[in-house]
Amino acid sequence: MSHLLKIKKSIHKPLNLKISVEGEPDSDEFISSSKFWKNSKTKALLSFLAENFDIYCKNKIKFYAATVIEIGNNRTSTQVNNKIQSLQSIYKKENKEETDKAN
Repeated sequence: MSHLLKIKKSIHKPLNLKISVEGEPDSDEFISSSKFWKNSKTKALLSFLAENFDIYCKNKIKFYAATVIEIGNNRTSTQVNNKIQSLQSIYKKENKEETDKAN
């Protein structure tokens, strides 16, 4: 099973990435994995990936271009690719830690 498929299946599983910002009720917190991506944009990316996973698997370049249009915020295809790679790394690390704890 590919790691992206695992990410797709665990979208609703918290990755402990949210940083609380007290005193700012309308803030859109940055997440620790990338100071340039806000939680709302990361969630939008993951939702778009889940909805269009077939496109991602068949044609990543087309997927990245569509994602840039969908989530906006002046992102490039390279930034989308890098963010997905970063999320994969985080998932692998956390999954390994959980597996190690279970053993």
